[in-house]
This record gives sequence, structure tokens and C-alpha cells, in this order.
Amino acid sequence: MQTEFQIMLDQLGVAFGERTEAVYRRKFGTDWREEEHVTGPLLALVESEAERFAAGRPDLGLSLTAKLTKRLDENENGTDALIRFTCDAEEWQLQTFLLLQAKRQDPGKPLSSSDHARLRRQLDNMLSYTPESFVLIYTSGGRMLLVPALAAHGLRSRDLSHVNAIEWPRFWSGLLRGRCGDPVSERVPGGGGDWSPAFELSVHATLNRELPLTTALERM
Repeated sequence: MQTEFQIMLDQLGVAFGERTEAVYRRKFGTDWREEEHVTGPLLALVESEAERFAAGRPDLGLSLTAKLTKRLDENENGTDALIRFTCDAEEWQLQTFLLLQAKRQDPGKPLSSSDHARLRRQLDNMLSYTPESFVLIYTSGGRMLLVPALAAHGLRSRDLSHVNAIEWPRFWSGLLRGRCGDPVSERVPGGGGDWSPAFELSVHATLNRELPLTTALERM
């Protein structure tokens, strides 16, 4: 059975995912024309949602902070994003990371041969550091989906929709509750070389013991 703290993290993860996906639906294809124009602003929205939550709901028993850093431009075989999550609540202590590589693809429309070849090089690179790597798929229909890099690497088809995907809101719920993420921080290499995430997003959660968590849950 989940604790109240985990239930709250689940609610927050889904809320962050749904709100940022709603913005994506409005902007993709207009302000955000290609995947290169999406990932940074998308992660900035997550950072903004954490700030909005902290400022708007100081009565809740959960404290959440996020910080987005632009590390360097992605190179040919690099990675779009590194996401770190830490939680130091007494009942829930995590320190994890994962890698994201974004691609634009609609179901039933395979990647081109050149795009697929580049993706395979990127997958090889990410998986050499951690199996907790994902392909973030931007669709023109307004959905964002994630496919585990290991599954995408094993797929012979150039159509990533042939693999069961994770919805963007459920991905955030899973990250905050330890359903995904690598706990071995030594696997995160320094920047440079072939491994060069363009963005790093760090999310930190903790429990405010001065406020009753059950009351906080009832108010959400």
C-alpha cells in the first residue's frame, strides 16, 4: 500500500505532466516547430510548474524545487536531457537519474533511414551509461510518449509506435515514486565527448513536518 507521501507525489507527477502536455498541444507545430525547439522549453515548463506549486501552495506538507540548466548544444551522438530526482523525506529517500532523447514521429509513419540510424547511435551511447534511458516521442496529435531505450534498441522496425509507450503524465508520476531512474550516480559521466546532454533538470522533494500531510492531501 502506498504511503500518503507517495500518493501526493503521484498526484503531483500526473498534474505536472498534464499541464505541460496541454501547453505542448497548443504550441507544437507553431511556436515549437521541431523537436529541437521543444525539449528545452518543455523542461522549463516543468521547472515553472514546481515554482508555481511552491509559491501557490505553501500550506501543503510537501516542498518541491526544480532547476533547469543548459549544459551545451547536443552533438551528433549526444543526448537531449539528463533528469535527476532526489527526495530526502524520512519515509521516502531517493537519488536517481535518467536520460532522454527526443524524436518527432507519428504512429504509422516510420523514421527515415538516416534518422533511425542516428537514433541507434544515440541509443548505443545512452545505454552504455545506464539502461534507465528513454526516447521521448513528440507527436503532431498533441501527445508525448516515452519508449524505454532498451526496447527501442531491440526494435527492428523504424516505427517506434510498435513498442508499448508510457504517457508523459505517468512518466512523471513514475519518476517521483521510484518506478524509473538509475540510483547509481557514478554512472553519470561528466560532460563532453559523445555524451553531452543539452539540458539538465534537477528536481528535489522533501516533507515539511510542520504541516500534516493528510490535511494537505485533502486540500489538493
